[in-house]
Amino acid sequence: MPRISCLIPLHRSRRFLPLIVENVDAHLALGAEVLLSDRHLLDDTVDRLRDRYAGEAAVRVLTGTDGVDWVANINSLLRAARGDFLRIVPHDDTATADSTAQLVAALEAAPDAVLATGVVRAFDLEGNRLPDRDELNRDESPDAAGWSLEDALSLAFCHRFRGGFKGVVRAVPVRAAALTIRPTPSLAMSERMWLFGLALAGRFVFVPGSALVKRYYADSTHRSWRITGRTLLDNAAVMTAYCEALVADPRRRQAAVFNVVVNSHRTARWFDDPRGPQPPYLPLAETDRLLGVPPEGPT
Repeated sequence: MPRISCLIPLHRSRRFLPLIVENVDAHLALGAEVLLSDRHLLDDTVDRLRDRYAGEAAVRVLTGTDGVDWVANINSLLRAARGDFLRIVPHDDTATADSTAQLVAALEAAPDAVLATGVVRAFDLEGNRLPDRDELNRDESPDAAGWSLEDALSLAFCHRFRGGFKGVVRAVPVRAAALTIRPTPSLAMSERMWLFGLALAGRFVFVPGSALVKRYYADSTHRSWRITGRTLLDNAAVMTAYCEALVADPRRRQAAVFNVVVNSHRTARWFDDPRGPQPPYLPLAETDRLLGVPPEGPT
């Protein structure tokens, strides 16, 4: 069985074919299995990839014409993957073999960790740097060892571990908890909500160095999202579902859900009427006090 599974969702991907091939070849060099999935078949990308990797047993191409959305497409890849470690690589980004190997090594050195990620560097499609869009995660310490429910909540509300969706994930908790991506109603930020679910299952580790090249352009999926207060309240419902599924202790589960509801409503009100500064994240200890539950103990 492969140690690493590289998961590449496809959709109208012809213009990104050179990037896809680069990612496939890099991960084959690591001995990874590579899974590609196109559920619309609106161009010839899949045919070209099948021809190029004919006879390469480590490359599997999943196809369909059911037209499912990007969340369902990625979930099908998560279910089909056989590796101990999973890496989602969008068709328009670049993950080098070296970066994947470093992230896998970080997880192997931290058995309690479920995700490893690093720095994301931004470019446009012409190869020009966009440093103002980099996701550097400067506040994350590579030496941090503890993890708590507060970490998971602050990850969701304080934008920690940016770009973590494209890091390396340990497969065991994903399979044990059937921890696939729960879609938000508009699909916006579904990947961030999944990171919250993963953070409830175990800690994240930060590995200094470039983990991914991300490309920005006008018609990318995330550029079509319109984030409103309603979006944030929809996200809160998805976060609550993750809490219900993954926080075993009833009192801590109650505390987590209360924190999600309070912070989501505070932020949503500001989003729809942004006068004054955005309200800061209300820490778990404070919502514990408001709820009257014992504070979270050491982990």
